[in-house]
Amino acid sequence: MTAILLVHSPLVGPATLRPLAEALEEHGFSTLLPDVRGASSWRAFGELAVSSAQAGGFAPAVVLGHSGAGAMVPAIACALGAARSVFVDAVLPPESGNWAPTGLIRTRLDTMAGPNRVLPPWHEWWNPNMMRRLVPDAPLRTLIESECRPVSLDLYDSPAPQPDGWSSPESCVYIQLSTAYTDDAADARGRAWPVLVRDGHHLDSATCPSPVAELIVRALAVRRVRVGEIGALRRRGGVTVPRNAPGLLVVAPAESAPYAVINECAHQGAELLAGYVSATGGVPWIECPLHMWRYDLATGRRLIRDEFSTDPRDCLRTFPCEVDRSGMIWVEPRP
Repeated sequence: MTAILLVHSPLVGPATLRPLAEALEEHGFSTLLPDVRGASSWRAFGELAVSSAQAGGFAPAVVLGHSGAGAMVPAIACALGAARSVFVDAVLPPESGNWAPTGLIRTRLDTMAGPNRVLPPWHEWWNPNMMRRLVPDAPLRTLIESECRPVSLDLYDSPAPQPDGWSSPESCVYIQLSTAYTDDAADARGRAWPVLVRDGHHLDSATCPSPVAELIVRALAVRRVRVGEIGALRRRGGVTVPRNAPGLLVVAPAESAPYAVINECAHQGAELLAGYVSATGGVPWIECPLHMWRYDLATGRRLIRDEFSTDPRDCLRTFPCEVDRSGMIWVEPRP
C-alpha cells in the first residue's frame, strides 16, 4: 500500500484536499492529511507537515502538494525520504535556491495586505460568485471558507528553501487543473517531467476528487529513465539502448528532437541498434540492417517507397522521449 502525504496550501485548510484523500484511499492508497495552518514562515510550514507525519509514524512514499504548498513539497519530501513528489495545480519552485513570489503576484499580495501586512482570508480575495463557481456545493463551500484564516505577509517575506538536486523526471510529476497554473505546467514540461492536464478548476481536488485521483494514479504509474546528454549521444553516432530500458532504442538525429522506439524490427524481430538513420522529406527514419525495412521514427509507421504502410503489423511501438533544459534525454518505457 503506497502512503501519500497530502499538503494543503497555507492559505486554506484540509477541506480542500480531504475529498481527494478519500478518493485516493478508494484506489488503495494510505493517506495522511495534516492541518498545516498557522505557520509564520515557509520553513515552519514545512516543519509542521514533517512533524505531523513523524508523530504518527507515517512514512510516505509520495508527497502531494496543492496550490501554494508546492513551494515546500521538495523540502518535505526530502525530510521524509519520500521517493515521489506530485504537484497538483501547484506552485513550482526553482530547481535550487529559494522560492518567493515575484512580480505581479507579490504586488497583488502587498496591495491586499495593506498597511497592517495581513492578508484577508483566501475566500475573500475573490468575488463571491467566483467561490460559488469553484465550489457549487454550499455545505462544502461553507466548510472551505470556515477554514480560511488571515495570513501575515511575513510568510511571503520568508524564504522557501529547496534541497539540492530535488527536481527530476524520475521522481516528480505535475498535474494541472486550471489555466491559472499553465506557466507552472509549462515549466515542468521544460524540465522533462510527466505533465497531466485536466480542463477544470483549481478546487477540483475538493469538488471532483475521483477524476483527480485517477490522474494521480496515472501519474504515479509513469516512470522516466535517464538516457544521456543529447550532444554526447550525437557525437557517438546518435543511437543508443538505454541501460534501464534495454528493449528500447533512442535515436537523436542531428538538428532534431530525439525519438524512442522498440528495438525490434516488426518484420523478423532483428535489433535496430545497427540500423541506418536518415530523413526523407523531413521525415526521420531508421532502416533495419537485416532486410532494409524503414520506419518513421516519429510515428513508428513503416515507410514503403516514401509512403506509409496502413498495416498496423508493420509498425514499431514508439515511446515518450523528451529533453530537459540541461540537454538530458529522458524516455518513458511504458509496458
